[in-house]
Amino acid sequence: MDGAFCEYTEEEKFAFLNHLHKLGVRNVEMEALSFAALFNRGNIKVAVICVSLLDRLKNDQVLLGHNDLNEFEMRIFKVISVYIKQQLKLC
Repeated sequence: MDGAFCEYTEEEKFAFLNHLHKLGVRNVEMEALSFAALFNRGNIKVAVICVSLLDRLKNDQVLLGHNDLNEFEMRIFKVISVYIKQQLKLC
């Protein structure tokens, strides 16, 4: 939303974000698209797990402390571990 070539105003940006929010969108993952496309091209199954660290309607800077960031990271590993165990029928 704040890239090198922004062709919209702050007002337009927040109008768009508020519109998405009203539609139920809570995260817009941009970088993972390239990652998924690359693996899709190689016919390799891939998944992406996203963590939202901030609310762009309030701020665009990560204000969490080190311990909170570590907790978010550990939650991802827990989700992945449960999924892998289910796939391997270990649960």
